[in-house]
Amino acid sequence: MSLFRYSPNNLAIRSLANGGFLGEIHDIEVQTSTYTPSHLWTFPATAPRLEILYHSIHNFDLIRSWMGNPQSVLARTVRNPHTANLAATKTIAILNYDNSKRVFVATNHNHNFGPERQHSFVQWEGLRGAARITMGVNLDYPTGKPDTAEYTERGSNFPHWQSLPVDGNNFPDAFMGTMGALQSFAEGSASTLPSHFEDAFQTMALVEALYRSSELPGVPLPLDE
Repeated sequence: MSLFRYSPNNLAIRSLANGGFLGEIHDIEVQTSTYTPSHLWTFPATAPRLEILYHSIHNFDLIRSWMGNPQSVLARTVRNPHTANLAATKTIAILNYDNSKRVFVATNHNHNFGPERQHSFVQWEGLRGAARITMGVNLDYPTGKPDTAEYTERGSNFPHWQSLPVDGNNFPDAFMGTMGALQSFAEGSASTLPSHFEDAFQTMALVEALYRSSELPGVPLPLDE
């Protein structure tokens, strides 16, 4: 579940944040609008859960790594009529932290209108600057595009976004980071395990809360007053 945490472009933004270039983070948005060809695998046809459990779980785990656990969640995950035989492939979710923070995830895996209209990004806003990464593996799948990272500082009417060097892509480098952290802890060269069982449990608890929220009815419009 810690896959995106070790993505090279996320690590680049984390380094920026640790250096104070972004300031306190008060806004995170994750948007994915792509076409994921589910016929490339056999399991989606019988899986009772899809989008949150197999894809956005990494988004929510990444958000937790930056913001901690939310106070509450609101979510709706739904099917697409073009893949009516599959479980939900589209999700909108709001994570509530406090009245000064906005955090949400919006995904659509059936946007099949050409790769040039697809997008998959994570964006941060802080008191001092903003940053954005693109998750290239999701674009024009399975061909993919390179991952990118960029940032800008607050204080100009015409912000200049600067590209950051990204050494590698989410696949396979994020897997290498996850396993490398585990191996370093096992051999004793690292004293802490960043992605431990308790942390993974909290991400799964968040996933379950999102699914429970999706099953609840929304507030009906007051049609009769």
